[in-house]
Amino acid sequence: MSLKVTTDGELLIKEWINAQKRHREAQREVNSADCALRNAQDNLVKWLVPKAAKVGECYCIPVGETFLDVRIAEKVSHMVEGGGVHKSLEYVLGWRNMSGPHP
Repeated sequence: MSLKVTTDGELLIKEWINAQKRHREAQREVNSADCALRNAQDNLVKWLVPKAAKVGECYCIPVGETFLDVRIAEKVSHMVEGGGVHKSLEYVLGWRNMSGPHP
């Protein structure tokens, strides 16, 4: 059995192919932006937090009329053999503004 592709069908197929292409490009752009954000955050944390920092500490710097702060927390990375857990440090960046949230 042969299927005859109509003009409408051709347009629908082209639209679908173009949408797939745009979707792939958008996903690549999001992945790239996520990577850039992680790298920028890592670099900022390295600059802001002393090497001897401990869990529970918070460091901040003034930025205009707000403060950029980083809190150091501990998170469970994964379970280890024997029922133990492997913990790692987590750095939480945020804005602190006494008159409301940062714009």
